[in-house]
Amino acid sequence: MKEQLREMLIKVAGHNNTISYSEVGEVVGLDMVNPGERSKLANTLDEINREEHERGRPLLSAVVVQKESGHPGTGFFESARELGKQKPDEDNQVFFANELKRVFDAWMAVGQQNKFLRVTKMAKREDKGTTRAGFINPNQQQNLGRTQPTIEGTDYGQYVYIIQCTRCGLIYGANGSDIWERKCPKCQGGKPGIPLPVN
Repeated sequence: MKEQLREMLIKVAGHNNTISYSEVGEVVGLDMVNPGERSKLANTLDEINREEHERGRPLLSAVVVQKESGHPGTGFFESARELGKQKPDEDNQVFFANELKRVFDAWMAVGQQNKFLRVTKMAKREDKGTTRAGFINPNQQQNLGRTQPTIEGTDYGQYVYIIQCTRCGLIYGANGSDIWERKCPKCQGGKPGIPLPVN
């Protein structure tokens, strides 16, 4: 769980975002209503922070915040003081704001690199003809072409394409980058399609 959590936090930091404890719990399969599982998450975040500190990096769990306040829980600040990152008389909000900026700065390059790799992969898929009207993927989902007028997709740098399931006939929208592996939302248990414009 720890490595999965670390990778997720790095992605969040790389996009200059924060994530709530409840959202983190959903991703790693922990129930934040259960005190034992809340404690398990807190201990894992603390381990990650200590490892990051040993490597000379800022406290990565600064990106995990309470949904109501937008700030980390008390355990974050206790860990920060214990590690000598936060001075005893330093205001929590001031320290959090500064540490969060340090985390964003530290992982910004990772976010930019991931964006570049994502665009490169998309371009390679388009080279294989997946965005060409008439293409049928291994799951028997046929590309009917890009929407007219064009609509921006939900993935970076993508447009929405009209997909039809050749098995059940369902028509739905999908990002160009998803066509090659798309499954029908109705008969194959695929993720919901992107809403298409009503003519």
